[in-house]
Amino acid sequence: FLAYNGQRTAISGPVVQRLVHRWRSESDAILVGAATALTDNPRLDTRHYFGKTPLRIAFDRQGRLPANSHLLDDAVDTWIFGPARPGDYTRTTFIPAADRVSVANLLEQLREANRAILLVEGGGEVLSQFTDSGLWDEIRVIENPQRLGSGVAAPRVPGDAVLQEQYGVGEDWVRVYQR
Repeated sequence: FLAYNGQRTAISGPVVQRLVHRWRSESDAILVGAATALTDNPRLDTRHYFGKTPLRIAFDRQGRLPANSHLLDDAVDTWIFGPARPGDYTRTTFIPAADRVSVANLLEQLREANRAILLVEGGGEVLSQFTDSGLWDEIRVIENPQRLGSGVAAPRVPGDAVLQEQYGVGEDWVRVYQR
């Protein structure tokens, strides 16, 4: 499981959190879905590691993100796939999305913006869109011995994924799969 339903759930330790922030600094963009954005209120920055903060992207087709959401703070370049919000935004772009956002269309928009590396952080539905469509290059699974027992189901690693490496980071395990 990724988290308990409807609540922010910290599972992995601080060393892995720093590693994830390193991965963010190596990316051109980071993506989360609406449920993750609402539940976790993520900053999607690199505050635990030096380096650039990538473009933040969130799917919010129904415009449910509250005005005080970190993703609406206009602090860094951000794309919100959903209705525009009132306010004086200079670094936040609202992209109309009446239906489910097409992963292929998102990747094309990123290509046009010269952003090649997308880190998809979640949640389960967004991750599954990428694995189901086959539009992924690498999957990084972080596993902690703590077992939730219920909650948001983690997507399955596709059958054609090949384990390239695995290593321990504190109490956590990282497994890296490639196509």
